[in-house]
Amino acid sequence: MKDTKTVINPIPYYLAALTILVLSLIFPIYKWGWFIMTAVITAGVLVFSKRKFPDTVVEIEKEPVYDTGIKELDEALKEAHTHLASLKQLERAINDERVSAAVTRMIKAGQVILYELSKKPDKAFKLRRFLNYYLPTSDKLLQSYKKQELLTNRGSNSEEIMREVEDNCETIAKAFETSLDSLYSDEALDISTDIDVLDGMVNKSSSEK
Repeated sequence: MKDTKTVINPIPYYLAALTILVLSLIFPIYKWGWFIMTAVITAGVLVFSKRKFPDTVVEIEKEPVYDTGIKELDEALKEAHTHLASLKQLERAINDERVSAAVTRMIKAGQVILYELSKKPDKAFKLRRFLNYYLPTSDKLLQSYKKQELLTNRGSNSEEIMREVEDNCETIAKAFETSLDSLYSDEALDISTDIDVLDGMVNKSSSEK
């Protein structure tokens, strides 16, 4: 969920203050006529400069409040939101374009999944394994990938971890999208094969530590 915030550009106000300072050095603005003229000129400078240097409206991430009536699900959704926030940071930090693009797909699917489950909690049983294992494990794996990416001297294990993530990142992204699709079908989601792939990569990543 996103909200907006207006960031005020201070330049117009600096220019208005500078205008007053300059006019006060040239004219006796303590006199009523010059005071009015200074006020009019300063107002004109402020209006013109605000058009030239407008305020900026930025989007900020708003912490969602989950209230499905099911305490365990609310906690799971809140934790899942934390993992998605972590993936957003990784999306910007990871240098490999293919992996970063896969993370983008994971985030988009994950956001819709959380929204749908917050509105239709009765469908949560389909994605219990996704929420409790698949999403946090993917986050952990990609964090490990970023750590390996930052290393200047990588060993063979490190290179293998990165290669496996790069080779399977699209498969993981597809699993996120498949999880989303399952919400709109009556079929239970089976991601056991994908979980096996994740398990293998996580185990290798853990042995590297």
